[in-house]
Amino acid sequence: MTSKKLLLGMLAAALVFNFMLISCDEPKDEWSPVTNISQLDGRWKGSFSYTVSLEDEPIFGSIAEGMEAKIDTTNSVDITINAVAGTASGTITTTMKFTGKDADTVFAIIVAIASMGESNFSLDLIKKTVTVKQTYNDAPLDELAGLTLTDTGVEINQDGKKIRVLIDEEANRYMILKKQ
Repeated sequence: MTSKKLLLGMLAAALVFNFMLISCDEPKDEWSPVTNISQLDGRWKGSFSYTVSLEDEPIFGSIAEGMEAKIDTTNSVDITINAVAGTASGTITTTMKFTGKDADTVFAIIVAIASMGESNFSLDLIKKTVTVKQTYNDAPLDELAGLTLTDTGVEINQDGKKIRVLIDEEANRYMILKKQ
């Protein structure tokens, strides 16, 4: 009987401890607008993913009209900002994977277009993905999509270790970059 009470007490203590751990969330980030380019100085990394239907993607919508497919997109950013010079160096990589009923047909169209001439993307025929990699070397910040301070909604968190860049206002979609 004593061992059952001890076991029950240990179980109750474990449950209380578990609830305490679950309720200890990380503090939420508080965001404020970037007001000075010096706040962005340094190396930043991040990525974000989203899925859209083919007809909602302006790049592919016209070549695949009436087809049913989705595009799973992942964007990765590794960028170093030199605030003094107002420049940035790094890479932005976008990978698109096609899924859905007509994904094979859409991918075949893209392969055909790519074979017609020089393209700025690479294809993986096995995974059915398209990857676009942009490399910047000391590019002026206003040439980098989403990294200008005007009209973009670049914000920084309370401790200056994360920035968020508004990607799609309508969908309330942000990319979070962490300082390295």
